[in-house]
Amino acid sequence: MIQFEEKKECYFNADPDQIFFVKSSDHYVWALVKSNPENKWMTRHCTLKEIQEMLPRDQFIRLNRFYLVNRKLF
Repeated sequence: MIQFEEKKECYFNADPDQIFFVKSSDHYVWALVKSNPENKWMTRHCTLKEIQEMLPRDQFIRLNRFYLVNRKLF
């Protein structure tokens, strides 16, 4: 489980299977996470390299400097 911030002081633990993709924005990452009933954008204070190390290597592909994609969901 990876902890993201949904809103200020409101946290959400996401399973890697729930994450569609992750994009980098300076020292933050934005993730589109599957959350019933809708998908939500959530943030985490880390780099793309740091979050890539937390995610399963066989499940996520790094497209370029800015994006990680979950290959199981696409």
